Amino acid sequence: MRKLGGFSIIALLIGLTGASAQTISRECAQRDLALVVLIEELGEAGVVPADKIAAAYSAMLEAREVCRSGRDAQALRMYEGVSLESQLATATAK
Repeated sequence: MRKLGGFSIIALLIGLTGASAQTISRECAQRDLALVVLIEELGEAGVVPADKIAAAYSAMLEAREVCRSGRDAQALRMYEGVSLESQLATATAK
């Protein structure tokens, strides 16, 4: 797994440790981080259109907010609904 770029690390830290930070479950945090890394890798590879990357990022932010509200099961379903994993296989096969 690649290291996160500087921008992603800053965005993740702002999103997870901002002034209004709340505790989220381990499962939500793991899925959030995995999705951030996936979005970063696909963005760097340039194999997914920018609008799909933006939509995935937006969906991730929505799921993150649901996690913060304590609705973990719903948030985890939202994270799973972001279908970029198949794109990663295509990117790494090239």
